[in-house]
Amino acid sequence: MKLPDFHNDQLFNELRQKMGAELVEMASIPWQKIDTDDLLDRLNSSEGILIENISDIQIKEDGTFEYKGQKVLVYIRDQRYNPRNGKKGEYKFHISTCETINRFIQNNRFDRYVVSRRTNGRFLVNIIDSLTNSVIERDVEVELKVCKNCLLNLSYKGYRGHYDPESIKIYKNFKLEEFFEQYSTRHTTIPTHTDANAPHDVYTDDFEKISRQIREQCDWTCQNCGIKVKPEHRNFLHIHHINGVKSDNRPTNLKCLCIRCHAEQPDHDHLRFSPDYFKFRELYP
Repeated sequence: MKLPDFHNDQLFNELRQKMGAELVEMASIPWQKIDTDDLLDRLNSSEGILIENISDIQIKEDGTFEYKGQKVLVYIRDQRYNPRNGKKGEYKFHISTCETINRFIQNNRFDRYVVSRRTNGRFLVNIIDSLTNSVIERDVEVELKVCKNCLLNLSYKGYRGHYDPESIKIYKNFKLEEFFEQYSTRHTTIPTHTDANAPHDVYTDDFEKISRQIREQCDWTCQNCGIKVKPEHRNFLHIHHINGVKSDNRPTNLKCLCIRCHAEQPDHDHLRFSPDYFKFRELYP
C-alpha cells in the first residue's frame, strides 16, 4: 500500500496551520547492521577490543558495563611493573564503575582499557616498566583477578569487604561465567524458558523462609547502602529478585535491600508510596 503525500494534503496542512506546527523535513538515517557473531568472537578472544573513547562503553544503572549490547568486563592493556620491587603485581579486571575505575576516568586513563567477555581469566597485556615507560613484554597472556572494589560496589553475592571471612570466599570463588549469567541483560542472553514452560511470576511457597535466611546471613544489613535495621524494624529489609522473576530463588538472583534501596530498583517505584517507605525514611534519614 502506498501512503499519500501529506505535503500536498489540504486537510493535513489546514490542521497543521491551526496547530501552529512547523513543517520539518525528516532526514533518513541509514541502518548500520552489527555483525553479532564477529563482535562476540572478538569479545571472547584473548585480545578483546581496545576502547578509544569512554563513550563507546555504556554504563548501566547497576554500574556494570555494556559494549554494543553485550555485557563486558574491562581491563588495562598496559600493566605497569616496577622492577625494583622484585615481583610483578596482581593485575585486575573490572566489572563495575568502582573507585579504581572512577579514579582512572578522572585522570583520563580510560582510553587504555580493553572490553572483553572472555571467561577463563587470561588476557593479553603489555608489561610496562613504570620507571622508564618502556615495554618489557608485549602481548603476553596473563591471569587477571577480579577487582575487590568492583565486588564491593556491586555487593556481589553479599561481598562486604576483604576483611570479612565470607567475602574472602566470594572473592576466591569468583567465576566470570556466573557473573555474566547473572548480569547479562535480556537482550544479550538466550531466554531460559519458552512461553509454554515459563514459571508463574509469583513467590514460591518457601520464599518467606528463604528471605529470612538470607537476611540473617547478611546480618540484617542492606547490601546496597549498608544500613543495619534494628530487630523491631526487620520488615523494612527486603529480598530483591534481580531479574524480576519472583519464582527464581537462585542465590545469585537474590539481594538483601532496605525498602529505600529496593524502591530504586527498576519497576519498583510503587514502594515509594507505601507506609513502610515513609516510616523508614523517618527512622533512617
